[in-house]
Amino acid sequence: MPGMTHWHSPRFMAFFSCHSSYPAIVAEIYANALSSAYFNRTCSPAATELEVIVLDWLAQELNLPE
Repeated sequence: MPGMTHWHSPRFMAFFSCHSSYPAIVAEIYANALSSAYFNRTCSPAATELEVIVLDWLAQELNLPE
């Protein structure tokens, strides 16, 4: 039906979680794997240190000041 929202279409990715397509499944796996409490050194010291290293590297690559 033209003009209607098809909730179970594999191309519908908005509003409700739709896990009927391969990209949606992969995105959900990545989102759940990476969604932890990484907000300070007490909760996850390794993740915090990795974040600092990656951001320092990115700043260096973009020629940002120290």
